[in-house]
Amino acid sequence: MVVAHHSTTEEEQLNELKSFLKKTWKLILAVLIIGLITVLAWKYWQSHTHQSLEEASNNYDHLLTKLDSKQLDSVKGLVAFSESEHNTYGVLAAFDAAKFYVDNAKDYAAAQTVLESAVTKTKDEVMLDTLYTRIARLQYQQALFEDSLQTLDKIKSNGWAAIANDIRGDIYVKLARYNDAIQAYNMALASQPASALETNIQMKLNQTHYLIAKQDETKSATKVDQATSETNANDDKVTIQNDTQ
Repeated sequence: MVVAHHSTTEEEQLNELKSFLKKTWKLILAVLIIGLITVLAWKYWQSHTHQSLEEASNNYDHLLTKLDSKQLDSVKGLVAFSESEHNTYGVLAAFDAAKFYVDNAKDYAAAQTVLESAVTKTKDEVMLDTLYTRIARLQYQQALFEDSLQTLDKIKSNGWAAIANDIRGDIYVKLARYNDAIQAYNMALASQPASALETNIQMKLNQTHYLIAKQDETKSATKVDQATSETNANDDKVTIQNDTQ
């Protein structure tokens, strides 16, 4: 009796399974097809992406060989490549094109334009911080000090803190905001920069302290001159009054 009961139960389960498959086979088939299409599409996308990056790499290397410091137009191909490629090689091309403009033409504005275009081509924070740092330097070279400060504020990584604050200090010195410059240089030193950079920042910090001292001396001298002028003016008034009497 127990065996018969088990047999009946298994037959019922089998019938239920057959009934379930009969009602849902189309849905199951659709799910399998969708899954297969998804896998094939993913593999195709990976293959296409790999092929595209390989082509971009080859084109990038080829364009670098075309750069000629004596022919300023030789960079145009690299610039066009940077604008058309929305990947790592497009950003690298922007770095190289900007360097070419600076080294061979001192064209800071053109270099800035290329790098600003590259900002839209990556979400990698390291690359973005590198781009913002170089853009800020170029803006500094063009005396676009407020723009440079705003660009520096976009840098997120603490790894760039020393360089960013070093540039801030340079800007504040140009603006004669010496106390702000000292604060920026001290923040740069607190970020433990590389030895060479640390030495350079310390030298600029010392120079800024000297500029503040000179500024204070100038202010003191101005006050003395003003006081002397006022005293002389009063003496002249007294002399005139005595003469009229």
